[in-house]
Amino acid sequence: MTEGAGYGLFMLVLGGVVLLAVPIRSALRRATLPALIGFIGLGLCLSAADRSLGGVTRALHDQIEMLAQLGLVALLFRVGLESDLDRLIGRLRRVVAACIFGPGVVSRLLGYEARRGAGAK
Repeated sequence: MTEGAGYGLFMLVLGGVVLLAVPIRSALRRATLPALIGFIGLGLCLSAADRSLGGVTRALHDQIEMLAQLGLVALLFRVGLESDLDRLIGRLRRVVAACIFGPGVVSRLLGYEARRGAGAK
């Protein structure tokens, strides 16, 4: 496949995704589900189609991957904007305690001591 055809395929896929985004969002809104579920499903379908058809060049794959990474950055930015900072700070003490006394630091220290004790014998 030539480079020009790869660019045309990229524009076709991008246009299809944009056109499918509107009905997916409205259908999931009626089902009271987040639109993100539909977009993840659309991405999985595109990935499966690429694997089965194999018509994607390396350059097109790189462009799609770049768009996926930009989408992830946009998603994380939006989540950050919608976060309630006062609620997050209010839960900070519980989170720190869970990190220390949960499966985090304490269990690792106990495992380290057990391994060090077994190696000393």
